[in-house]
Amino acid sequence: MHHVHSPIQRTPETKEEVTDADALYATFAEFTGAKLPGKLTMDGQSFASQLQGKPGTPRDSGYVQLCQKWFVREANYKMNEAEELFDMVDEGGPAKKKANNAKRKTA
Repeated sequence: MHHVHSPIQRTPETKEEVTDADALYATFAEFTGAKLPGKLTMDGQSFASQLQGKPGTPRDSGYVQLCQKWFVREANYKMNEAEELFDMVDEGGPAKKKANNAKRKTA
């Protein structure tokens, strides 16, 4: 989710859409007209349209990793490297850890 206030966005608003760090690169490239290197493979999707108050193509989920710590986030839930599942729906309050975390099954 992102909160944006910029000269091109007349009214600040919060979008209930998932973005991640890769989206920043794609968004800045779109705004500046920069061409991405041909051999570069990117997962990020620009959210320039949303910043301009237009419909965009939001992601269903986002992935963030720093060293050995990571999490996957979607609008309602977040799961981390310890396979802890957090309920993200309680807006304004801290994320609530789900009591019955199911461990991932491996074949």
